[in-house]
Amino acid sequence: MQLIPVVALALECPVPPVQANKDWNSQVKAEVGKIGPVTGARLETRVRNTTHDLMGKLPNADRVYLEQMMFSAYCTALRGDKALSESAKAKQILNYRRELNRSLASGKGANSKQPGH
Repeated sequence: MQLIPVVALALECPVPPVQANKDWNSQVKAEVGKIGPVTGARLETRVRNTTHDLMGKLPNADRVYLEQMMFSAYCTALRGDKALSESAKAKQILNYRRELNRSLASGKGANSKQPGH
C-alpha cells in the first residue's frame, strides 16, 4: 500500500486594489481587523457596522474598491490565525463574503454619501 501525502493548501487572498489610496487601505485594514473570526449574527452585525463606518469615512471610495479592500484585509487577517484550520478559514471567508455583499447591497453604495447625490 502506497501512501499519498496530503498537502493542506494555504488560504490565498487577493491583494488590495492598486488604485486604492494608501490611507484608505490603512483605515480598512484597521477596521476590518476588528471583526475577527466570529460567526452567525455577530458576524453579520460586525460586517454591517464596519461597512457602514467605512462608507462614512471614505465617502469617495467606489463600492467595488471598498469591497475589494475589505475582503483582502479580512482574508489576510484570517489567514494568519493559527487557531483555525484551513477548512474553518475557508468557511469563515465564505460567510464573510456573503455578509459583506449583503451589507454593501443594503446600502446605497459609497458614492451615495457624496454631497449632491
